[in-house]
Amino acid sequence: MDRLPNTLMLMFSAYAVILPVSFGLGIFSAVRQYSLSDTILTTIALMFYSMPIFLIGLGLIMIFSVALRKADLPHLPIAGMGPPGKSRTILTLFPYMVLPVTSLVFIYSAAYMRYVRASVLDVMNQDYVRTARAKGIIERRILLVHVMKNASLPLVTVVGLDLPFLFGGAIVTESIFAWPGMECCFWKALIAPIIRY
Repeated sequence: MDRLPNTLMLMFSAYAVILPVSFGLGIFSAVRQYSLSDTILTTIALMFYSMPIFLIGLGLIMIFSVALRKADLPHLPIAGMGPPGKSRTILTLFPYMVLPVTSLVFIYSAAYMRYVRASVLDVMNQDYVRTARAKGIIERRILLVHVMKNASLPLVTVVGLDLPFLFGGAIVTESIFAWPGMECCFWKALIAPIIRY
């Protein structure tokens, strides 16, 4: 129970960034279907979706912590939940959360962006959207009123199904960034039968 709030804090912080980013990029990509920006976004999304999370985490550490420290520039902390001996506030936690949250955002936003793009394209080809266009309703209103509301339903389902998997992704992320969450409990439970024998 001491470690669960830390994992939930990391998880909900990541989802607070993942959902708006993936929804915005998915709609942007769907509206500009087959354009250069759509091709670039889709390629980047597929690239990040296929990368293992530990590779992204270690890459972020190398760039934003090690390389910046060597160049005597302001850098982000690598591990933990705050400076030792100080009370945890939003200001002390924020720099320590940037790298783990960013690594989760890269993986999950790439997947959700693809869902949103496909869902928006499907809704935009529906009869009621064509009827709204024929009535002369402006494109922004069609997107806000007709498309976004109906395109978000599959994403809500996928997010609900993926919530347990975020614990699995958080295990690797927490171990890379030494985040004191449920990861330690999972490893102890996994190794306990081996140590017993």
